[in-house]
Amino acid sequence: MVKDDIKGVNMRIAIIGGGAIGLLTAYFLEENYEVTIYVRSTKQLQQLSNKGLCYKRGDKQEWKHINIDLFQNWQAKEEITFVTVKQYHLEAIYKKINACVTENNGFVFLQNGMSHLQEIKKLKTKQVMVGIVEHGAVKVNDYTVEHLGVGAIKLAALYSVNSFLKTLVGDKNPFFAIQEEKDYLAIMQKKLVVNSLVNPLTSILGIKNGALLENPYFYGLITAFMEEIAVILNLSEIEKENYFFYCVDVIKKTANNKSSMLKDIEEKRSTEVDSILGYLVQTANKRNLSAKLTESYYNMVKGKESS
Repeated sequence: MVKDDIKGVNMRIAIIGGGAIGLLTAYFLEENYEVTIYVRSTKQLQQLSNKGLCYKRGDKQEWKHINIDLFQNWQAKEEITFVTVKQYHLEAIYKKINACVTENNGFVFLQNGMSHLQEIKKLKTKQVMVGIVEHGAVKVNDYTVEHLGVGAIKLAALYSVNSFLKTLVGDKNPFFAIQEEKDYLAIMQKKLVVNSLVNPLTSILGIKNGALLENPYFYGLITAFMEEIAVILNLSEIEKENYFFYCVDVIKKTANNKSSMLKDIEEKRSTEVDSILGYLVQTANKRNLSAKLTESYYNMVKGKESS
């Protein structure tokens, strides 16, 4: 049965990706919408089908049964689809979107980095929002997500968007706020700076996020790197200060967490360094700028990946 959300709209939501953000999003949206999670792994499909979705936050633990299916069976029949996979899995999704999409489908892309924006603009659909996730979350196993830090999801439209997408914005859940921003480039760029400063250095050094502020030598690394990033992105002094303060705030809130890139390295998975530092290197090359630190950190992370 389709649920009535708090705004009186019957709506189905697909979530492509069974990682931490996909599971977290499914847990909270299931309260008001009919949600289906689409995953690639048959093992995860079976685990979620048999056990349900387990949500943890502090001492709280709750289980929910949510619709689950394989990605190969997704046909864009839902009004809104959240795409929560990492950037290197997007190509197959682009193909299916172009094969299945209608004018009634809305899409929300929640990826790190910015290299995917140009590809999204090539899709047949124009009902698209992109966003950043400020929550701290980790996938404990195939059916469990632990909510380590409460934040918000900030979305901005690439073009004008339909009423289905607008329905998502402004929900009052204090643990899962969805906010609308006017400038997609601004929010994506701000998150890119955080990902660039935090993820590669924590991965290279093998440290938790907080050590970047606590250790004066590591702090010197991020301040020097911020200077180079500001030049590459052509940030004003005010933008540079605001972005860096935002980054420091994120590090403080996630001080005891490991970055997603560090966890990928530890678990021998591919990282998103190409969509984060790779994007900065490409931008620097287009502008004929030096990017020695960016290139060095990029090569270090790629080296760890290959080993």
